[in-house]
Amino acid sequence: MLKELLTFIKKLVFEDPYHTVSEKDFIKEYIDDTDICDFVIDEEFKIKREKFISTYPYMPNPYYRDFYSNIYNSFKFTYDLDNVLDEILCEGLTLNRAEALMNLCSFLSTVSTNAMIYIDGDFSIAKKYSLANDLYLMAKAMYDSMMIIHTTSEEDYSRDDVLYISEFDELENCLSCKYIRNGIAVLKLFHVLAILQISPLHNDGVHKIAKKLIQLLREVLYDKRIIKMIVDTDFNGFNKKFHKSTKIKIFFAMSNSDRYCIRLDLPHQGEETIHLNINEPAHKQSTGFPFNGDEIQKARSICEDASIFNELFYFKDDMFWFRSSFITTVTKIGKKDVEKGRKLKEFQHDRGHLCISLPDDENIRSVSDFSAAFAEVMTEYEKEYIYGDTDNNDDILYQYMLFQDYIFDTVIKIKANDIYQKLLGDYLSHLDADSIDQTKLKNLFVKYIKEKFPFDLKMNEYADSDISLCELLLKCLNCIDSFGV
Repeated sequence: MLKELLTFIKKLVFEDPYHTVSEKDFIKEYIDDTDICDFVIDEEFKIKREKFISTYPYMPNPYYRDFYSNIYNSFKFTYDLDNVLDEILCEGLTLNRAEALMNLCSFLSTVSTNAMIYIDGDFSIAKKYSLANDLYLMAKAMYDSMMIIHTTSEEDYSRDDVLYISEFDELENCLSCKYIRNGIAVLKLFHVLAILQISPLHNDGVHKIAKKLIQLLREVLYDKRIIKMIVDTDFNGFNKKFHKSTKIKIFFAMSNSDRYCIRLDLPHQGEETIHLNINEPAHKQSTGFPFNGDEIQKARSICEDASIFNELFYFKDDMFWFRSSFITTVTKIGKKDVEKGRKLKEFQHDRGHLCISLPDDENIRSVSDFSAAFAEVMTEYEKEYIYGDTDNNDDILYQYMLFQDYIFDTVIKIKANDIYQKLLGDYLSHLDADSIDQTKLKNLFVKYIKEKFPFDLKMNEYADSDISLCELLLKCLNCIDSFGV
């Protein structure tokens, strides 16, 4: 799809009467079909692409000149980031790689923010346009840890030396890279939506859905991590009574590790529009999208009492989110005040089903076109197969997600303990401070694997092996990766 887009652009350029012969020759040389290969390009070609992008915008509409410059740089920095992350995972973390990772996260945040501002068309200082702040903080933490080693060690380390002070360093770096990759997935989602919104290769129906999704999801996914995306493989047979309503699933995590699944749904029983909904896999229940602005006053007026409002919602990332206990609490409220209970359920339903469009035949066909275009471009961009069956039960997927969080939390605590022991070892020994018992921890993980993953033969094989806790967690993380989390 990216190749087709560039080919289309080249055609536009050749037909543009305002370009000189020399300019057209320049464009023909640097945007040749044979050179376009999924961003797997050498340094020389990247430089040529940068020169081209500064010479001519992707689209003839001058309004998008700055947008495409920023969105191209977003693609470029994302591509470079993926390469640095691969180098860290395959060859180890060095000070130079940590610095490159930190700088690329900073650059990516800037150009992505600029691109989102241009595509919005209705700028407001109150809106969130920056989507990668926490990625920079994670990358900076990795860089700072390397700088501490270099500046405090008596050894004369090179900036290209791979340094492992603890046996858990490799595991921590692996988890940190996954965290950053999950955050980059959010940016990739919006890059693709932004391009689909104005792509000349797609119809107005695709443009409208992409624009609507940007509007609805930008604040919801602010500083979040996308764990997995699934696009249903069946793009045909769309009609108002089609039995499989869910076409796209987006699983994401918040900084507090709460997890949600956003779904793009066709009309189904109880909801007659093409819509987005959201649920919590951990609690196997639907919830509502977070809210701010006028919706806050609406919710407060229904609750009447501030204590009820606080019992139903919590504040996170400048928005109010529905608590997991919302339905249970509202049921109790409804027994005492039927009308208030009804209004609260209605509010949750409305916030849980955000309308994309009305369910006429043309709009339903647009969902088919959008799903196919989104899956094609995202798969090409992500270098990962995202097609799947959206009817599958999410319980197993959620268990893998949760296990990955447990591993991350455990490694962070072990590393923190190691640092305290190294820096304050003598003092801690006077206080009879205990170090973390890794044997006991391993036994707990083995028990957890047996209970939660009896179907994962490979993971159970590792659990039965006589290996260290660190080796066990590394191998378990590989099993999680193979499942697509």
